[in-house]
This record gives sequence, structure tokens and C-alpha cells, in this order.
Amino acid sequence: MIFRIAYGKPGFWLGFHFVLGIVSAFSRFALIAWVFIVLLNTILDLFSKRNADGMVHFFLSYYLGFEVWGRMVRATPFIPDESGKYFQLFFLLFGILFGVKRKVGPLGFVLIFLSIPSILVAPLSYDYFRFDYMYNTMGFIVLALAISYFQGVRLTHRDISGMLRLMLMGLMGILGYLLIKTPSFDELNLGLVANADAAGGFGPNQVSTILGVGFALFGISFLFRVRLMPNIFWQMGILLYLSFRVLLTLSRGGAITGITAMLLPFLYLTLIGKIKAKIFGWGIGALVLMAGIVYFVNEASDNALFMRYTGETYATTMGLREKDLDVVTSGRIEIIESDFQIFFDNMIMGIGPGRSAYERLDYEIARKIAPHTLATQLLAEHGIFGVAMSLIFLLYPVILFFRRPKWSDRSWMLMCFSLAILSSFHSATRTIITPLFYGLAVARIQPYVYKNPLSRKRARQEGVESLDHRYPGTALPQGSPG
Repeated sequence: MIFRIAYGKPGFWLGFHFVLGIVSAFSRFALIAWVFIVLLNTILDLFSKRNADGMVHFFLSYYLGFEVWGRMVRATPFIPDESGKYFQLFFLLFGILFGVKRKVGPLGFVLIFLSIPSILVAPLSYDYFRFDYMYNTMGFIVLALAISYFQGVRLTHRDISGMLRLMLMGLMGILGYLLIKTPSFDELNLGLVANADAAGGFGPNQVSTILGVGFALFGISFLFRVRLMPNIFWQMGILLYLSFRVLLTLSRGGAITGITAMLLPFLYLTLIGKIKAKIFGWGIGALVLMAGIVYFVNEASDNALFMRYTGETYATTMGLREKDLDVVTSGRIEIIESDFQIFFDNMIMGIGPGRSAYERLDYEIARKIAPHTLATQLLAEHGIFGVAMSLIFLLYPVILFFRRPKWSDRSWMLMCFSLAILSSFHSATRTIITPLFYGLAVARIQPYVYKNPLSRKRARQEGVESLDHRYPGTALPQGSPG
């Protein structure tokens, strides 16, 4: 079923998920039933073929938007709030331990080993494991497993085409849900705080974060000429609607992350002269139209959008508080500072996985605040071992970028690593974005080879255009994977 969705008619499956999103706004059981159908079909395929067809990474790509979607419709306990982590943990372990023989990288296991010492200072109780460890720390364990799993994966251009389509399906469902659950534009109170009403009554940060991924998906599909939609006009229209929905939430992290991940590969390929004029023109056109959406939302909100993105709050506009970096980042600087203070007071073992939210109460922060920045969370909770973990997390992408000289690999890594790392700086690992895209970034891309004259036609039907290495500058290109 997953592969039918990935390589079937895009118009049908995109429409199906959009309608499913609309139906789920009236009954959560529509989404629950669909998830169970897909999950059962996937598990049967997995046990019968032992991941020979890459079902693990195809399913995880498909489930990208479903975790947040399930939270939005309040599908728990049928679809647990942390279902993304549970599924990633199960499928990645299965792929590593029981999948067909393939190379498994050691780096992820090094990270897991470094995380063990801090467990010795953590409380041993069910409540701690369920609410603190699973919510705040399991995401990093899954990230480590994703690194080891994807280090042994080679992605073909057909794989990338199918996976990009699958990632988009959950986003279409969320857009359908928001169409029903969001009040009319005139009824929205757009101010200087993130707007939960525009996120369907759910957390605007998570909705903005997952929808912001759509910017990067559309951007990389333009650059690599992967057809996500039946035609370019569908693609542009949905991109603009996605932009509109993200901006309405007034949650900045997801929008900035997605746009950055979209622009970095575009700028890189432009600088090295590996982008065709037609693609460059479409890219500029898309940016101009998106700028028009920004202008419209800003005017309709009486300049609240611009003020929000420049860090203004009600307190700063009334002169009650001076605008500084902590205000601009919605208190994240204060959280980062407390992480460093906790680290310096507990440098050897840290305070234990998932415990930094409670310890902040002893550092002049009046309330319990969950970690928002993965790199500093690792320092506070794992001590000196966390320093090593954080350095590996931040520096490994740089090392890998220079070790793989092919511009196809580098542009792919720029999108995936920027989504993974920037998301971890405002949402830590509360969604499955960071583990999935960090893992995808370390996978190798192998060149596309046409085996017979019919293959080129088949590739286009599957949504992959101009992937022949004889046509440089048009798609994921020539050469070895580096």
C-alpha cells in the first residue's frame, strides 16, 4: 500500500488525504482507522520481505505528518501522542536487526553509549520513564538509531521521488483538517503571540513546524525536478496555500526553518552554476508569490505579522519591557542559559535524561519549561558526555558535507540537515522531523541508470524527470555517490 501511494496517481492520493483531513475534523476515527490499515499492511510487508524494498524508510517518510495530525484530532490512546517515536524505534530496530543484510553505521551506537551514564543519576520510576524520558529523550535515541540505519542505505532517484510524495500526504491531511477547524479569516484574532486558533486549536509551534517542512519539500522538488503534483500549477497553488496557513499561526520557528531549508540548496546550486535557467525562473517566481502571501497576511493583520517576526510583544509595544534577544526568541535564550548553568553545576554525569525541565525551577525560572534546544539539553542532562554528543550532532554534518563532493549529495544534505538541526533549535525532538531528516541526510544517493528505452518513460510516470546522467544540471546528477 505504501508504494501504491508513493508511485500511484498523485492527484488521487493527495485529494484522498486532503478529504481524509476534512473528515477527521468531524470524527477522529476516520484517521485512526486509516492509520491502522496502513500500519497492518506495512508490518505484514516488513515481516515477509525483511525490508528488502526499503519499507522502513518509506513508512517513516509517510508517517512524517501523521504524528502531529493525530495529536490535533486527539486520537490518543488509539494513536499515542508519541506514536512517531514509537514507530521510528520499532521500524529502525527491525531494519537494523532483522532486515536484509546491509551495512549498519557505528556512529549512532556511539551516541547511545554516551547517553548511558546519565541514566545512573535519573530516578527509576514508571512516571519518569513515561512522561519525562519518552517525551524529552527518546527522540535522541531514535535519532541515533536513524544515523546507524541510514548510513547503510543507498537511495535511488526513484526512492527520493516516492519518499517526497509520501511526506507530503500527511501535510495535505493537516491542511484539510485546518480548512474545517480554523475560524474564518475575519474571526481570527491575529496579535503578537502564536495563534492556536489558526492551528486548529492545537499547539501552533508544532503545526507550523510540520507544515514548514512543506516549503523544503517543494523547493527540493523544483531543483531536482521531482514531480510531486499532477502539474506545476497544482504545485504552485498548494505551496501558496501552505504558506498562507503557516503564516496564520504566527509561529515563527517552523516557517523560518522551512524557508531556510528551501533556500539553502537553491543558493548553493546557483552559486556553483548547476541550476538551469528554467528552474531558476520557477524558483524566483515561487518566492515572489510567497512574498505576496506574506504581504497580504501582514496587511490583514494590521502589521502584526511583521511585528511578530521582528520580536515585538505586547509588553515591548507598551514600553513595559525592553526588546532583547530573549524576548525576540520567545524566552529560548533564558532556557539555553539555564541549560548551561545546570551543566556547570553537574559537569560529570549531568542531571539525568529528561530532568532539565524540573531543575530550571532552581535557576530563577518560575515555571517548569521543557527543553527547546537539543544541543544545550544534551549538556544539561548528560554532562561531559553530552558535550561529546552535542559536538557530534552539530559537526558531523559539516564533515560529511566536505567528504561527499558531488553537488547532488551536498544539495540534498543541505535541505535535510538544515531541517533536522534548525527544528532541534526550537522544538528539540518533540516531533519526528529531526531524526528522520538527519538520517536521510547521511544516506548515500546512487546515480540513476536507464536499463532500457522504456525506463525513461516509466521514470516520468513515477514522477522523476530528467534524471539521466547525460543531462547535467537538471536533477540528482551524475557520478558516484561520493
